[in-house]
Amino acid sequence: MAAAAKCSNRTGTGSLESELTCPVCWEIFKQPLKLPCEHDLCRECADSLLKSQFAISGRQPRSFRCPECREKVVIDGRGIDSLRRNVRLQNIIERFVCGNTSATQKDENVVDNAVMIEKTASAKGSVGANLSVEQIKEILSSENEELFVANNEIEDFIEEMGNFKYLIKKDAAKCKAAVDSEIDMLISAILKRKQYIKEKIVKQQLEKIRMVEHQIRDCRKLLGHGLNTALYIEDILEEFDETAMVQNFGTLKQR
Repeated sequence: MAAAAKCSNRTGTGSLESELTCPVCWEIFKQPLKLPCEHDLCRECADSLLKSQFAISGRQPRSFRCPECREKVVIDGRGIDSLRRNVRLQNIIERFVCGNTSATQKDENVVDNAVMIEKTASAKGSVGANLSVEQIKEILSSENEELFVANNEIEDFIEEMGNFKYLIKKDAAKCKAAVDSEIDMLISAILKRKQYIKEKIVKQQLEKIRMVEHQIRDCRKLLGHGLNTALYIEDILEEFDETAMVQNFGTLKQR
């Protein structure tokens, strides 16, 4: 029974430990830094990423990629110092490490108490004959008090783990809200750009149509003028009076 409680306790803290693990070194965060994308890195791991960029490009890097989401992290001339420390996460880690150590001690106490109870139960059969009823009551009362204290400590630890769980959920909700906000802004910008391009296309289309229609009108005017001229020439050719023909030809040249 004590072993099962110990195993369950370790399983619960294991999931929390994964939340407090750096994605680069796969160890508990040391001096965690908060990236603009809301992910975290050890200070030493972030510095290693910058150094790897320097080794590749041969010049002082101004950015690196977040190993979690691949978002570009831009830094200024201060280098790693331009990233803010995640003091809240550091405090959670310190409490977790202390709580984990305390939990181990509590597990050992529970096991010791269980062993003591078994010994006491055994004593009832083998040594009980040599103990008085008052002595047995005193032993059981003492063991009961120790169990009561141990149970209270376990309940306190469970409550503390519940607080950690709340903080993890709260941080995850904050990250989700930030992602939703950024995506909504991106969608809004895309929709505005789409509307602008569509309006521009329609405007250019109307301008081209007006230009083509103007050219069509000019061509029709030229066509009408050419037809009238052709009819006038036919009239001149059908004129039998030479004087009138010469006169009409002069009029044609003026047209």
